[in-house]
Parts: sequence; structure tokens; C-alpha cells
Amino acid sequence: MRFFLVVSLLYPLIFSVALAKPNTLASPLKQIQTLRDSGRLDKAIQIGQHYLNAKPSNLDTDVALVVGLMFLQKKDYTAAETYLNQVLKISPHYLEAEIALIQIRIAQRRPKEAQKLIQKVVQQAPHDSRVIKIQQDFKLSEIAEKNRHLKQIQSKRSH
Repeated sequence: MRFFLVVSLLYPLIFSVALAKPNTLASPLKQIQTLRDSGRLDKAIQIGQHYLNAKPSNLDTDVALVVGLMFLQKKDYTAAETYLNQVLKISPHYLEAEIALIQIRIAQRRPKEAQKLIQKVVQQAPHDSRVIKIQQDFKLSEIAEKNRHLKQIQSKRSH
């Protein structure tokens, strides 16, 4: 009887605490995205890494993708690539991860590698607007690189 009485008295308190503070390890994606959207990348990355490290044998590809994208946003290409490759190891055709890797290659001025990745995603999703946009971005980056090179040549000639 005592046990029942204690449990019945504590149940509302336990239930209200559970509602007030949900288990952040259970589903951190929304929390991470909210922090990311508010510009708190470091905190969002910390929560994402903590969540992923707590479940290393069962990678949540959505969380790993978002962590990788945040590192990309911070221009930490090595860390971004690490997370994106983890995603692609489990889900080889995860388009968002592939597009992010292309963006990294473009930013690193590695056009041959970017071109290979672009060809791969074009085969997967030729009509996807994101794929079309990344193709356009790549072409623009190539043009910008050629213009940069021409300016360097012109600058050397004028001196």
C-alpha cells in the first residue's frame, strides 16, 4: 500500500519532469537544427557529436549529415568530410552528403575530384534541382578560377 501511495504521489512529478526536459539523446536532430538556424553552430555541433559518440555502432545518418554540414558552414573541410563520408559509408546514395562533398571539393579548388562527384550525382538524380544547381556552381567556379589565372598572367606581364 505504501509503495502504491508513494508512486501515485510521485507520478505527476516524474511525468512533468519528463515532459519539461525530454531526453536530448533520444532525438537531438530538431534541437541541433534549431541551434544551427539561430547561428549557434558550436553548441549544435557539440550536441550532435555527443549524440553520435554515444551511439557509435548505430550511426544516425541524419544527425551526422547535419554535423558535417555545420562543419562545412564553418569551413572546417576536414571535419565536414569525415562526417559526410561516415554518412555515405552507410547510405552510399545520400544525395545531400554527396552534394556537400562536391561543395568541399569546389572550395578546396580540386576541380577534377569535384567533376567526378558531379558526374556520379548526375547519374543518380539528373533532374534534381540541387544537382542542377551544383553543376551550375561548378561551372561558375571554373570560370572564376580561369579569370583569376588570367588576371595573374596579366599582372605578371604588366610588371
